[in-house]
Amino acid sequence: MISTSRERVEMGGEIPRSFSDGRYVVVKKLGEGGKGIVFKCSDEMLSRTVAVKMIKTSLDDETSSRFKREAQTTARLNHQNIVSVYDIGNVDNHPFLVIEYIDGKSLDDVIKEKSVLSPYDIVRISTAIAEALEYSHKQGILHRDIKPENVMISKDGIPKIMDFGLARSMDSPKLTHAGAIVGTPAFISPESALGKENDARSDLYSLGCVMYSMATGHPPFVSNDNLKLVYSHINDTPVPVRRIRHDFPEDLDNVIMKLLSKDPSSRYQSASDLLAVLRSLKYQENNPVHNVEKASPSASGISLTGFSISSGHQRRPLVGRDMETGKVRSQIDAALTGIGSMIMVVGQTGTGKTRFLEEARAYASLRGFTVLSVRCSKSKSNIPGQALSDMFREYISSQPMQLVYKICGDYADQMQKIVPEIAPRLGKVPEFPGLDAEQQRARRNEAVSVFIENMSKENPLFVSFDDIQFIDSFSLTFFRYYYEFVSSQRVVFMGASIPLDENSDIMKAMGEAIKARILEIIELGNLDRESTRLLISNYLGDRPDNLSDDFLNLVYRKSYGNPLFLEETLKYLIDRKQIYQNGDGAWEMESLSSINIPTSLKSIVRSKIEGLDDESLNLLKIASVIGQDFDYELLIKLSGIEDEDKIMNIVERLINRKFLSEKEGRGGNIRIYFTDPQVREILYEEVTMIRRKKLHENIARVIEMSVDKGNIDPASISALAEHFQEGGNFQKALEYRKMEADFLSSMAEFTQASVSYEKCLEILSSLPFPDANQKKSEAAMLHLKIASNLRGVEGGAVYKNARSAMDIFKEIGDDRHFIEAAVIYTIYASRDEADSAFEDIKRAVESISDSEETFEAKLDFMYYYTGYLLAQKGEIQEAKKVNELLQNTIRNNKEMVDHLKNKSIILFAELADLGFKEILNESDKMYVLERLKGLLDLADKILGKRQHALKSLKPEIENNLALFHYFVTLNLNLVRESLDDAIRISEQVGAHSYINVLKAERALAYSMLAEGFEAAKNELESIPRKYVVASSGTSHERHSKTLGRIVLSWYYLANGDYAELSKSVFRNSELSEMTVYPILLVIPELLYYLDTGQDDNFRLTLNEAGNIILGIPQSATRILPKVFIDYLASEAYVRIGQLENAKKHIGELKNMASSINERWMSACSCRIEAVVAIHDKKFGEAEDKLKKSITIWTELGIRFFAGRDLLLLATVYHDSGNLGNADECLNRAMQLFSQIGATMYAQKVLSRKELLKA
Repeated sequence: MISTSRERVEMGGEIPRSFSDGRYVVVKKLGEGGKGIVFKCSDEMLSRTVAVKMIKTSLDDETSSRFKREAQTTARLNHQNIVSVYDIGNVDNHPFLVIEYIDGKSLDDVIKEKSVLSPYDIVRISTAIAEALEYSHKQGILHRDIKPENVMISKDGIPKIMDFGLARSMDSPKLTHAGAIVGTPAFISPESALGKENDARSDLYSLGCVMYSMATGHPPFVSNDNLKLVYSHINDTPVPVRRIRHDFPEDLDNVIMKLLSKDPSSRYQSASDLLAVLRSLKYQENNPVHNVEKASPSASGISLTGFSISSGHQRRPLVGRDMETGKVRSQIDAALTGIGSMIMVVGQTGTGKTRFLEEARAYASLRGFTVLSVRCSKSKSNIPGQALSDMFREYISSQPMQLVYKICGDYADQMQKIVPEIAPRLGKVPEFPGLDAEQQRARRNEAVSVFIENMSKENPLFVSFDDIQFIDSFSLTFFRYYYEFVSSQRVVFMGASIPLDENSDIMKAMGEAIKARILEIIELGNLDRESTRLLISNYLGDRPDNLSDDFLNLVYRKSYGNPLFLEETLKYLIDRKQIYQNGDGAWEMESLSSINIPTSLKSIVRSKIEGLDDESLNLLKIASVIGQDFDYELLIKLSGIEDEDKIMNIVERLINRKFLSEKEGRGGNIRIYFTDPQVREILYEEVTMIRRKKLHENIARVIEMSVDKGNIDPASISALAEHFQEGGNFQKALEYRKMEADFLSSMAEFTQASVSYEKCLEILSSLPFPDANQKKSEAAMLHLKIASNLRGVEGGAVYKNARSAMDIFKEIGDDRHFIEAAVIYTIYASRDEADSAFEDIKRAVESISDSEETFEAKLDFMYYYTGYLLAQKGEIQEAKKVNELLQNTIRNNKEMVDHLKNKSIILFAELADLGFKEILNESDKMYVLERLKGLLDLADKILGKRQHALKSLKPEIENNLALFHYFVTLNLNLVRESLDDAIRISEQVGAHSYINVLKAERALAYSMLAEGFEAAKNELESIPRKYVVASSGTSHERHSKTLGRIVLSWYYLANGDYAELSKSVFRNSELSEMTVYPILLVIPELLYYLDTGQDDNFRLTLNEAGNIILGIPQSATRILPKVFIDYLASEAYVRIGQLENAKKHIGELKNMASSINERWMSACSCRIEAVVAIHDKKFGEAEDKLKKSITIWTELGIRFFAGRDLLLLATVYHDSGNLGNADECLNRAMQLFSQIGATMYAQKVLSRKELLKA
């Protein structure tokens, strides 16, 4: 054994003297590669020269055993063109092979010396290699790493291949399990690159790469980046040898290109098949080699027409995008570890977004991802879930049904709806009847997230969405919801889009994902000058340094470095022979001054269209009227050409010339689409209006005849509506547009539904009706549907449409629908308008009989009227009566309740009832709290536990829970938590106006928490102005304004801005007659009067507020203002010496604190008891009480009142002579007031500190 250390072996240090205890004596070191070192040795036992190849890295036991087994297998091979294996051994876990010594050179060295080999030598060497492979394959042994370095050429010219099977055996087991890449990147087969199973055809592909190297001097693809090499083997077609060596035999070139086929089934199927062809090729031994050009090996060949001369799909290398590509690769790599992400590629037309997506998909495929590709289109952007449907359709088409069942889990019913054609394969699945539109949408969202999660568990998932600016709103809303989960899954979603405004639906929907850094925006701009040079040279198959600066400058200046414009410009110049290849294949051009480049991409597109024959042009014009993409069968029916083969030939020509592209659509149908949307736009403009109208009508008729009206798909509905309207058939257009709108509404796509209903109104205005009232009724129903769909989304539109519907229904005497419209109207009307509307509603309710149709409208009316009387009018007793009527109506009509389609009204009714529930003790408090939590649970059971809630139900319950915690427990952290949930859910369902109310409530919670008064004011400023300053407007706007005034009152108080505070005080407020929230204005106002010594104003405000509070039931909303009034009044009366009045309020406060066990009430009591003790000079007692109150406020996180009590405790210490403790209290108070931005109180602290110094 040799004594060389492992480190020396690995670093190529000291040469060992011998192996196997001196049997193999080292003569010299022959060479060193990536995995091994080769020595020339003398076999002392058998007196012969051998080679010893020692593996450089140490192997573990398992790998070493496998190396030994494969070496033993290879040693049994006995063929004149295979290097023999004599012996094996091991040095310090470094295995070595003793092999036949070849006195010669490697084929790699031969190629480097000669640059290229003659056809005769190529065939001779390839035949020898193929014979060796034929023999080994019959023995069941694959080589796996055929390359020039592994082919030795002896001095007498005999080729011999070596290292059979060692490429796999020398890798660790983990790298050679299923899915691993084995082989040398420059010579690896596509299936090996993808980690698929190898067979004999994989070795033949590698042999093709070796033959290509002998013919050109380099492998088919050249790059310093191994991943780019692997990508090229999977996707790119190499430049044929004859494009580089113009005198190269065509038949030999064909052999090489056949071996390099991506699909193994397109190659020679065995070494024997290849040998039969090679032996038939006869070339002269001394055939001269000339006309060899060193062209870029990664370039794609083009003909004078600008199109590939290869039958395969051509992909040129992506240039100028290294940084962007690196970012995407990092995200893909991270997803393998379970850290998923979303990526948005943004760029102007022609910057290569689609090509960039291809690169990303290829890399993801290399990394073992399941790769799916979706193209969004404008024509289908109003079909709910279209993008998700296409994604799942592609996935299912390539998976066994057993896996599909597993992916679906408990949501097979939803998969049937998303991909309808799979229903027969899934068989009978459980149904979930009784779910309304929003509940269905919620279940669908949950299902989609489960599908994606299950898919990613099976295999990492990469999905690209091209033209994502056209994504349908349902799919977009799903991703807005799903982004929170993606970061913990093996998923990457990547979209490509034109630049989007920050107010676009996509950017607004994904704003939170961008903030959370889960969605990364990657911008693609135009190429710089040097990248433009590289793109042109790649396109032309020439070296970059052969490109003249003058030509480069001209093309760069005209194209601005836009990749698509560049390529189209090159095609344009080639078509017009302004640049051309000479007889030697070199590119030449006319004089620079004679080269004419169009000024825009659109101009080039027009010139391409002008070059079309009449048949192709006519067919394209018909296609342009159909749309951006369409079924091939539809085009056949509309073409007017009876010979189907003729149409097929025309379409194939258009596909070959890149005007059209094809893809597989739903149910296996072939879909055709315009490769460049600009082509369609130009052609559509050129169709005369008369012909266009006729074509639209014909298209609609053909589609209508081909669909099952009882089971028509959404895409067909939209297409029929559009084409009938453009064709002038308004009756049919209205029929299908209403179907479209109803479908969108049923899928909870409320905004889109309202747009479609608006289109219906537009169509209706053009239609004659024999009965005027019938037309009015149709219009009123459409207005009502718009208002219903936009509730909570867009207040102004709801108000306008509800008012229109209400007026028309009143005019034609339709009381039932009048009630429905008027109830919606009252939510958004001014107070006077609502008063008048509710009077009309009451009359209508009295005039209609009870039925299932009218029952829900009546319940709706009573619920909203209760809330209106309570919150807007302050008519508490009347509100209580209406609420009792509502509860009795529900109790007494159980059968009708059971048949209600909208169960949410029952939960709303219970919310209303809880608003009147008296809370007199701890038991009452816990009942209301548990019931609110129970309503949340009930909503979750209706909707499922992981998805969106109903548009208004769940946010409303969360809001009521927040109110409870604000008015009863004063746990502001729980308040904020509930409001955060309510806002999140409201954002998901687009309830924008309600979000502003919730944000204003959250600002109120911020005031006294860690966020502080400044944060509260900032939150308020994030709300649209009309929701903060409105003196009338919708109930949401008035509600937000009230909350805003309360928040600002606290802000002005905290900062000592008495001038502004006086404008918002309770006594000056036009809202003072209202209850609940406006009464909260009294707290900062009373504090204001306390701190400024305005005792008369204090007493006046106190009396008015007290009178209003007395009229409020002992419900949750009465507790906080009542406690604080007693709290502040007690302190004020003690301060001015009216102890009897003080005792009255102290008694009220203590009774409340003892009945309802809440700590904040105890803190209030402690403060008042301290104030009384201070008055009686009992400083020790005051100290104890204040310490307790400070502890409670601090633990509750309510810093303002904690700081206020610290100020008072500092006074106690000061008055008792304990100046050190006083200073400590002031320091703590300063910290709290500074944290929450209470500058006035911070100033008070500084003033007290000055007193201490004095």
